[in-house]
Amino acid sequence: MAGIELVRNKQNKRPFDSTAGMAIKISRIALKKGLVTYPGTGVVDGTSGDVISIFPPLIFSRDHVDEMITKLESTIREAFEEMN
Repeated sequence: MAGIELVRNKQNKRPFDSTAGMAIKISRIALKKGLVTYPGTGVVDGTSGDVISIFPPLIFSRDHVDEMITKLESTIREAFEEMN
């Protein structure tokens, strides 16, 4: 399992506005690419903060890891582009 916290600003770790729905947006885009992620919200204070979790299978190859990372990277880029 891996969890990735999504923040608007890496330096001060400011979360996205809760109305942005960033974790849900990423999960929706990722699913279209064949990658299942699990969105979580409210991780900062019960309202603010987004996180996505991924649960790769217990048996997978380096090629699977590379594919997952490639899909996740393009998903996050697409979600950020939608925000702007």
